[in-house]
Amino acid sequence: MAKKKYKKKKKSPLSKKFLKWAIILGIIALIVFGSYFYISKWWKIESQIEARVGDDIITTFEVISRLKTFMNPADIFNPEFGQTVQYFKEQTLEDIIGDSLVMQYAKEKGYKVTDEDLKDESLKYLAAPDKIRKAYANLVKKDFEKEIEKNATDEELKKFFEENKTEFVKLKAQMVFIKKDEDKENWDKQREKINEAYKKIKEGVPFDEVVKEYSDEKENNGVLDYFDIFKFNALINEKIFDMKPEEISEPIETLDGFYIFKILDKVDSFERVREQVKKRYIENFADKKLIELKEKLKRENEDKISYGNRVKKFLEWYNRVVLGRGGY
Repeated sequence: MAKKKYKKKKKSPLSKKFLKWAIILGIIALIVFGSYFYISKWWKIESQIEARVGDDIITTFEVISRLKTFMNPADIFNPEFGQTVQYFKEQTLEDIIGDSLVMQYAKEKGYKVTDEDLKDESLKYLAAPDKIRKAYANLVKKDFEKEIEKNATDEELKKFFEENKTEFVKLKAQMVFIKKDEDKENWDKQREKINEAYKKIKEGVPFDEVVKEYSDEKENNGVLDYFDIFKFNALINEKIFDMKPEEISEPIETLDGFYIFKILDKVDSFERVREQVKKRYIENFADKKLIELKEKLKRENEDKISYGNRVKKFLEWYNRVVLGRGGY
C-alpha cells in the first residue's frame, strides 16, 4: 500500500510578518527594559554622590555617618533642624574632602594604613571608605604630634596654660541642692528653703549637717569629685570657678533647681596639671597643622575637586532651561 505524501503547509505572509514584528518588539522591549534598569541604577548611585576628589568619590552616606559622630541622629532627619544640619553637612563635606587630599598626599609620602590603624576608636562609626581617609589623616597628625612634643618647651606650655586656664581648672566641692518642683507655685517655698539652709551655714552649722537636712542630693554627702567647667552651666561656673577652697557660695538659682557650693579643693596651678596641658597643647597644634595642610592641598588641587553629581546638575539644568525656574 503506497504511503500518502503530505505537503508542508506554507506559512502565510501574514504569519511571517507577525513573527518578524514580534521579534522586533521583543528586542525593543529588552533594550527599553535594559536601558531603564541601567539608568535607574545609575541614577540611584549617582544621586548619592556629594563630591569627587580625583578618583575618590564621597557619598551622602559617608557624610551622614560623620555627622552622626557629633549630632543626634534623630535631629539630622528632623526638618526643624534643616538649616543647622545643612550647615554642618557642608562643613563635614569640606572636612572629608580635606581628608581625601591628605590621604593622597600621605600615599605619595609612603604612609601605609594597617588593620590596627583602622581599629582606632575615632573611626568606629565612620563608613568603610571614610575610615581609610581618616586613618591616613590620623597617621599624618601623629607625625605632627611627635614633632610638636619634641620641640615643646615649659615656657610655651605655661603660656598655653594661662591662655586656656579655664579648660584646666578643676574643683572639688560639696553642695546643697534643692530640685525645682514641676509645679511653679512651689518655687517660692523652695527659695525660702535654700535661703534658710544658707542662713544656717552662715550661723556656723556644719555644711555636712545642712546637706543631710536640706539637700535633695545626699549621695556621698553632697561631695562632688574633681570637675571642670563642662559639668555645670555658665551661670554656676561664673559664680564658683573664681572661688577659693573653704569659700561658700550664695544660693544660685538655675532652671533645674537651687544650689549652694562649698569649695573643698581647687586645681589651678600649672604644676598640678602639667601633663594635661602638654597633651592638650600637642593636640591643639597638631590639629592646626593638619588644617593648614588641608587648606594648602585644597588650593593646590582645585581642579581635582568637584561638588555635587550629574543627577543634581541635570535637574538644575532641566528646571532652569526647560521649566524656566531656578533650583530643583
